[in-house]
Order: sequence, then structure tokens, then C-alpha cells
Amino acid sequence: MKHCLLICCSIFVLYTKAQTAEETYAAGWQYILQKQTDTGLSLINRAVFFKPDLESSKTCFALGDTLFFQSKFELADIYYSKGYDLISLDSLDDEVAFKMAGSAYFIQKYEASLKYLKNYKNKQSYNYNYYMFLDLWALKNYDSCLYYLQKITPDSIYYHSVKKKLRHIDHISPQKALIMSLFLPGLGQAYAHDYKNAVNSLALNAVFVNAIILTFNHYSWLEMVMGVLPWWERYYRGGAVHAKEIAQKYKTEKARKLLLEVNGYLMGR
Repeated sequence: MKHCLLICCSIFVLYTKAQTAEETYAAGWQYILQKQTDTGLSLINRAVFFKPDLESSKTCFALGDTLFFQSKFELADIYYSKGYDLISLDSLDDEVAFKMAGSAYFIQKYEASLKYLKNYKNKQSYNYNYYMFLDLWALKNYDSCLYYLQKITPDSIYYHSVKKKLRHIDHISPQKALIMSLFLPGLGQAYAHDYKNAVNSLALNAVFVNAIILTFNHYSWLEMVMGVLPWWERYYRGGAVHAKEIAQKYKTEKARKLLLEVNGYLMGR
């Protein structure tokens, strides 16, 4: 009798837990849809802990979609990744692959975005070529990104214009700016089109060199080495490093503006 009662109680407890898990999961979804994300995900994770079967690829992708459209791309990427691990790659839908690539792109996981795009079946579609272009641009793989840009740009004249501008950006070298500034202070800044800092660097270095010569002529080489030379060397080296940073910033800004221009053209056509 006792054993029978114990078995009945165990079945009741297990049934209650299963029901509670499902209800908790449903409640979590309601919070997610009301954009109370933290509370919703907490309830969903609690339900999944008691009943792991609730976390299927379908539910993970559905959660990912909902979070994606709420612009919560980091959380969307987590659930897309879970869904991705639970299915065979052959059954991955193009729409889901596109959303997965998008969420990864928005959180700057460009390599992961490219991985998802490899599973895209319709490789002639606009969405596929557009995201390949964006990911490769972000990775500064300009030669490859131009290939995909050509596929989505109907105007060949505009494409060649972008290609020319992109080649120019790609040839801007921060390392070259550093070497130029070591050769002649201010030259690296001028190379990066920062003429104000170029003039300042050249003028201040000239002042330091003049101070070195005057100290050597009127006092002694020891006072020149101990008093003026270290300050000049520090400023001279710092100016070269700064020139490299300015060139990198200039290159990044030019690429950002060109990408905005290209996106504007693609969206407006």
C-alpha cells in the first residue's frame, strides 16, 4: 500500500512539474512579447531547466526572431546559435540563415556571419550578396567585397566609381604615415590630410632643434644632451606615432562615409 501511494505521489509530482514548466515557459514568452526581456528569459530558462524538451530548434529560432525584431541582437544571436546547434545544416531555411547572419553582423561577429551565410541556399539572391558585401567590407577584405557589390549594383558606372574610391582608401597606410613623420615631422599628418597638426608638429620640432643648437653653442654638449634632447626625442617619436593614429582614423572615417554612400544608393534605387 505504501509503495503504491509513493508511486502515485511521484507521478503526480512529475506531472505537476511538467505542467508548471510549460506554463512558466508560456508566461516567459508573454513577457518577451511585452519587451520585458530579462524577466521573460529568466522564466524560459527556468522552464527549460525542468523540461529540456521545451528548448527545440524551432523554439530557439522563434525566440531569436522575436529578439531580432526588438533589436536585441546579442540575445538573438545566442538563441540562433542554440537553434543552429540543434538542427542539421541541410534543413536550415534561407530566411533563418539571413536573420542569423544579420544578428551576428550587428554585434560585429563578422566571421560568424560569414559562416551562417555559407549555408544560404539561394546564392544569387540580393540578401545573400548584400550581407556578404557588408561582412567582407567590415573585415577590410575589399577585393572580395567588390565582387559581391558588383552583383547587387546594376549601374556599372557607379560600381567603378566606388571601386576607385575603395582602392584609394585601401592604399592609405598608417605605417607609411609613421615612417614619413620620422623622416620629416608633420609629413605623416599631412599625408593623412590633417594639415593643422602637420604645421604644429613641424613648427614645434623646429623649435626643439633650434633649442638644441643654441644650448650646444652657448653652454655645453652635456647640458644639451641632459636638458633638451630627451624632450625633443620624446616629442619627435610621439609625433610619428600620432601620425600613424591620425592616418588610421582618417582611413576608417573615409571607409565609413563611403559605406553610408553605397547603402544610401542601394536603398534608394
